[in-house]
Amino acid sequence: MFHFILSSVKSIFKNDVSKELFLENEEAIGLEKIIDDQSVALPLDRAAGPVSTPDNSEKSDTYYDVVFRINERWRVIVCHEGVQWILQKRKGNLVGGPAWRAVKFCRSKVGLSRALKEEVGDVSPEVDAQLAQLPDWVES
Repeated sequence: MFHFILSSVKSIFKNDVSKELFLENEEAIGLEKIIDDQSVALPLDRAAGPVSTPDNSEKSDTYYDVVFRINERWRVIVCHEGVQWILQKRKGNLVGGPAWRAVKFCRSKVGLSRALKEEVGDVSPEVDAQLAQLPDWVES
């Protein structure tokens, strides 16, 4: 670990600082122990970072281009070609996770707004705000 820290410091300052930062092996091991002792394991439900890797299947719960989620059952994505928004409804499972089914395809914000009213009904003010921030047309 010490060698990694030293090489990182060297790359930051772009010179040899080994004389100023020289630690004996015992001191480096002691430093590792202090760091390990102060580490805190987070429970899985509070772990930081993505739980799964985004993918390019529009049906997948981890699709990479989700515009916003309306609620647990509805979301809006950009299709993988980038030419339209898709209003999707959660339906069934896909490889152990939720699967999504396309309900409406929209190229304009007005069309997407109409699709939301027809299919979802009333939406929260947060969803209305996210919808308002979208461009008038999908930009490809």
